[in-house]
Amino acid sequence: MAFSVVATDQLTLRQLTPAIGAEVSNVNLAEPISETLSNAIYDALIEHQVLFFRDQAITPESHLDFAQSFGEPQPPHLVYPSVDGFENIVQLKNAQTILLIPMAGTPI
Repeated sequence: MAFSVVATDQLTLRQLTPAIGAEVSNVNLAEPISETLSNAIYDALIEHQVLFFRDQAITPESHLDFAQSFGEPQPPHLVYPSVDGFENIVQLKNAQTILLIPMAGTPI
């Protein structure tokens, strides 16, 4: 089964399943993003519901800047731990992987 790949001058999206999820590439989240790119990422999030940005080497500051491009961060999570010094970035980890999830923007 083939899934769609959409490439624009802003980013590339590869659909991961028929129902949910896309991989975003050709975007460097360590750099400030333009309003146009922010809008394209937001539209992709609305369409695919979950986005994966692989192999991003970003600092917590860059992570928070990216999250804030979509709105004010949500309050810190009540259960999950946050990144030291960045209470709005939730740290989800298991024995093999650490995921940093910004609590950004208004709920969708």
